[in-house]
Amino acid sequence: MRTTIEIPDRQRARLLELAAQRGEKGFSRLVQEAVERMLAESDSREVRTKAALAVEGSIAERQLHLPKDGDYVAPLLGATVTGR
Repeated sequence: MRTTIEIPDRQRARLLELAAQRGEKGFSRLVQEAVERMLAESDSREVRTKAALAVEGSIAERQLHLPKDGDYVAPLLGATVTGR
């Protein structure tokens, strides 16, 4: 399907340059590839988000063995946590 897009002159010039490097006369194929890549990334992000939300809250905190308070930061700083 044909459509019209508005892009700055510098982008048009760069697209024509890339197309020429690939042996193509115009940049339509480059735009199609960019749109496909963007849509695939969006779909992938949506799938990952749904998967993450599906497991949200399914692991009990005690199963994670998470350190309490600043226990995980103190060793990185070479310090100990006091005042408990």
